[in-house]
Amino acid sequence: MDFYLKLVFLLFVFAFFDFFRVSLANKVMFFIVTVVLIYVAGFRYGLEADYWSYWRIFHEKSDIDIEIGYELISSFIRLFTHNFNYFLVCIAVLSLGIKSKVLAKMQYPFIALLILFLRYFVFFELNGMRQGLATAFILIAMYLLYRQKKAASFAVMCIATSIHLSSAAFLLAFIMKDYKWTPKKLLFCIVAILVFRLWLLVPLIETFSFLVGAGGTFVVKASKYLLANAVPSMSGMAVSVVRIIFPVLCVYFLGITEKNRFFFNIFIIGAFFNIAFIGLDTLSYRIAMVFYACEGIAVSQSIRRHNVKTLALVGIVIMLNFLSFYSGLAQSDTAIPYRNYLDENPATVKI
Repeated sequence: MDFYLKLVFLLFVFAFFDFFRVSLANKVMFFIVTVVLIYVAGFRYGLEADYWSYWRIFHEKSDIDIEIGYELISSFIRLFTHNFNYFLVCIAVLSLGIKSKVLAKMQYPFIALLILFLRYFVFFELNGMRQGLATAFILIAMYLLYRQKKAASFAVMCIATSIHLSSAAFLLAFIMKDYKWTPKKLLFCIVAILVFRLWLLVPLIETFSFLVGAGGTFVVKASKYLLANAVPSMSGMAVSVVRIIFPVLCVYFLGITEKNRFFFNIFIIGAFFNIAFIGLDTLSYRIAMVFYACEGIAVSQSIRRHNVKTLALVGIVIMLNFLSFYSGLAQSDTAIPYRNYLDENPATVKI
């Protein structure tokens, strides 16, 4: 775990300097840090549960149905190499390169990158890389929508959806992008979503449980996701809700202006999805992450003053994300220790 914590520390140092506008955190260093992350993700070997699943897909030894966009990208890269780890390098360059390009346009890019790293790196760069790659295109769609280029944003969202189906949820961003929140509206929505989760969701799932059966249709797959998870305890749910809501409140109290309202609105959709499906981890996490890609940007664009209040609010968001990051690593049997393809014995590795 020390390896990952060193990466966090490196990003934290640059985020700290970024906050105070110290010249150390500049575009050259942002590029260098991006290259480091690409190297770590691209040359990983045997890490996390999905590594060998993707290895089998790449070598066409899997019968798993895969989205057409990912399959096209995979087929194109196979024209140049049949080495799976070189394929991973290409995916890392595309995924992290696009994300960094978008984040570099933000007010505090290192802060945005740190939060994105804590939220995404282990789960969607080292593990579920299809959604990680799709998220890169979602960030482009998000930025285009922010610039009022709706048609282009929709087209890029469709590309993301062709890589991972969950990206279709981004359609909600087109509806919610200009919504103006008040404390009463926030409270009402949170309560309404909690009522849905506590008293309506389980009966709704049970009503449609007949849809689960043989086959691989989207409805059947989605139903299996819903029914395959346990309902959390009330105390566990309360802790989860607090953990989800606190970052939203921190961004809100940093101040909502015309500059950051768009990003806050997208971020809060992710929080609502997360609450609505607490305990149904696969579904809630997959959909919420489409919008949580905006979290670091929402924080970055909300910083207006360099005072104790701002530092405390930003610090809370970073700390909560770090706790989730650390917990995820601690619970993983396959991400630790970090293994690099270039350090492995060539006689024993699978290419």
